[in-house]
Amino acid sequence: MGGTLFTTNDGAILTGLTAGSLELDFTNGNITQPDGTVTTMNTSLQTMGVEKCKSFMVFCSDADSVIHVGNSLSIADHHLTHTIHNYEFDHLRIVIPSNSTPDENQVAFMASTDEYLNYNPSDNWHDRGRIPTTGNKTSTNSAVNYYTKHVGAYEDFYITVYNTDSTNSLDLQIFYSEDGTTFFAEQGYTTAVAIAAGSYNSFATSRKHHFYRAQVNSTVTDSHATFVIFYNNVSVF
Repeated sequence: MGGTLFTTNDGAILTGLTAGSLELDFTNGNITQPDGTVTTMNTSLQTMGVEKCKSFMVFCSDADSVIHVGNSLSIADHHLTHTIHNYEFDHLRIVIPSNSTPDENQVAFMASTDEYLNYNPSDNWHDRGRIPTTGNKTSTNSAVNYYTKHVGAYEDFYITVYNTDSTNSLDLQIFYSEDGTTFFAEQGYTTAVAIAAGSYNSFATSRKHHFYRAQVNSTVTDSHATFVIFYNNVSVF
């Protein structure tokens, strides 16, 4: 007889997670998000009449996350996907770092009562989103950081800034960093790139810097523009 798989109630990835601790309580089948929101898993150890899980896979969109397994094992291997076999536990704690602007992260998990996880996780992941999630942002006279992402462990990076305004242009600069503190202008963005009303700028690269950032401001003082940022970081191995 095969073991039981544990995941989210609908099998979907957890999105929009803030930095902090994500608690996975397999005994009761509860997921407590960093902001305190509680949801349920598809089942629980109590429901299945067993005491321990024995294997798991966790994907976190930030490779600086730390996975605490029960009370005695922590994993900080700078990977997007973390897999453990043949290790008993009844809870996991995933510590999500505060590396992202906006503060939005993603986590997927699968655990099993089998000693070997009877699920084959893929290392092909992508962390994508829209800023803002609905509607538009509006530029200001100052350069504002609307997007920063720690992109360690990804291979390809895409940032598209779409000027949704009907009249005004906006200015864009893309920066990279290795430590998340000191940023340098990316090639082609050492001076601001103007995006005309109704147009867009697409930045795409496979240069594996550790952080990327997008800053936007109005091209002409007090002539502000509405815009949307689409981002996608892709892991292909």
